Amino acid sequence: MHLTRMLGSLMIMLSLSLLFLVFAKFPNVKNKSFSIENPLEVPHGANNLFNITLQPSGKNDYHVEVLISPTKGPICIDFWVVNSTWIGPFLSFMEWVFFEYGKPFREAYPDEYPFNITPAYAKEINVTKQKLIELKVDRDGVYCFVFINFFEEAQYISVNVEERYLDPKAPYRPILEPNLTNLSITFAVASFGAYFLVKDQGKRRRRKW
Repeated sequence: MHLTRMLGSLMIMLSLSLLFLVFAKFPNVKNKSFSIENPLEVPHGANNLFNITLQPSGKNDYHVEVLISPTKGPICIDFWVVNSTWIGPFLSFMEWVFFEYGKPFREAYPDEYPFNITPAYAKEINVTKQKLIELKVDRDGVYCFVFINFFEEAQYISVNVEERYLDPKAPYRPILEPNLTNLSITFAVASFGAYFLVKDQGKRRRRKW
């Protein structure tokens, strides 16, 4: 395809895309980041460092993502999220994992009884680098974030938690506002595209004669 014609076609396609973004309606996405004091120190053992209240009820396409990043050097930790009902039993199980005579619990961790009956909304073993984890949230309540360090020395991490959902009460809206600026840009791109197409067509006609 001739360069001029290709450029004109691309500009027409771009103008149609812009027109779609101006007039098509999209659902309103809500985002919320939870305030967490970073960096976090993860001492030896199982540490419930913070809790967050989540309320997915009545929210469409609800997601909660956790970003764990190392700070002050490399990391190797396990990460669990359990609800407020199970945090007590889970920490008790983990005490036996670290206890001198807790060999059966160490051998059972992390996939056998009693850990396989613990409702875990996140379960990541051996997090050694930046990791994005999505929680399996299914009910309103308090979610307890547990970071497990099997090494004697403390480890340091930063944690960011963000929820995202579609707001059913908010009106649908376009990605690009249908204002004079956006419409003018769309019209200008379409005009240049049409110009290049016509120009290329004229050149082809002249070559035929």
